Amino acid sequence: RRLSADPSRLCLCHNDLTSANILDTGSLRLIDWEYAAIGDPCFDLATVIQHHGLAEGQVECLLTAYKDPVSDEDRHHLRRYCRLYDRVLALWLLAIGCNTDLDPEQVEQLASVRSRIAQGPLL
Repeated sequence: RRLSADPSRLCLCHNDLTSANILDTGSLRLIDWEYAAIGDPCFDLATVIQHHGLAEGQVECLLTAYKDPVSDEDRHHLRRYCRLYDRVLALWLLAIGCNTDLDPEQVEQLASVRSRIAQGPLL
């Protein structure tokens, strides 16, 4: 609730916006909408940023393409959603690991996300 305190931000969100769910057929198309729900679009932006390891300049470019001008509050809000995404990803990977062995890419991903989580609190 603290992340989405502003109801004007809420809209239909994909909630799994990774490269596997984005098709480029001359125009971008999103597939696999099973996690779609009303939410804050910053979670979708955070998914792209964290899942694909965007550099700070790329993050700024993405955020500016989404909303221009960008305020410091917008950047702070997005950073909090990036930290939330890390926790969701860690839980997802740990759940997979309970049922089967993680593949090497997933093991590396879990180590990376654990390292990011250790850097600070969610809010």
